[in-house]
Amino acid sequence: MRLKKRVKRNSDGDSYEVPPSSAYLDENNRMKPGNPGRPKKSFRGPQMVRLLREILQQQDGKGRTNGYRVMEALVTKAKKGNVRSIETILNRIDGKLPDRLIQEEDPLTNEQLSEYRREIETAIDRVRRSRGS
Repeated sequence: MRLKKRVKRNSDGDSYEVPPSSAYLDENNRMKPGNPGRPKKSFRGPQMVRLLREILQQQDGKGRTNGYRVMEALVTKAKKGNVRSIETILNRIDGKLPDRLIQEEDPLTNEQLSEYRREIETAIDRVRRSRGS
């Protein structure tokens, strides 16, 4: 939601527009007393978490909590092969894997890389032959 510009009049009676942010500032560009700096009340982090926890603890007609139903839906999606759901479940159970690989102190030599490449190509060929491709 955008704040509207306010119109003020100076001592000569001329009107001018005041940008929204300055509507909450005094002459020294400091926040006016009693103003938290938010134009409208909005959910803050802890309030949102508390509200979400309350909603997840509510029960449906069968005695199951909303949290249980959410987790049930997540597992159902994972069973159908939804990769995002599988990833979410694994991250919750085992903890999230680091985004980057940590570089080893001794990087692989070109000879080692070539050996790994040959092994991978051999494995791919075996899979292709087993599928009849």
